[in-house]
Amino acid sequence: MSSRKTDRMAWYKMDAGAFLGETRGLPLVHVGLYINLLNLYWTRGNELPPSEETLKRQLGVTTEGEAKALQEVLAEFFPDGRHHALDAQLVQVKEDSLQRSARATQQHARGKEQLPKQSAAPHAMDF
Repeated sequence: MSSRKTDRMAWYKMDAGAFLGETRGLPLVHVGLYINLLNLYWTRGNELPPSEETLKRQLGVTTEGEAKALQEVLAEFFPDGRHHALDAQLVQVKEDSLQRSARATQQHARGKEQLPKQSAAPHAMDF
């Protein structure tokens, strides 16, 4: 198994202290829904599923109590359907990716410039 990272959307930064502060005093079902919403939101490119039924299915919400808790978590942490901290992270990930790509392209171009140019005509010493 390789430990090499291939998917830039496989993880996001989480401030454990901020998360604990945000969720202090919430019932565990709310905390679980919130972390699952964060993960779902991130892996979908920072959007939630368009329908409530799809969202419930993807989160495993099956009871009326869980559905009520989901609505409460959405109202508190995704008030306009967005999670602004993850949105800011996604912008940064995209900017970092573009910068790394540009640097790699520049390095590749510099490497080609440093290669000795081959002559079109063979030299007598080549035979």
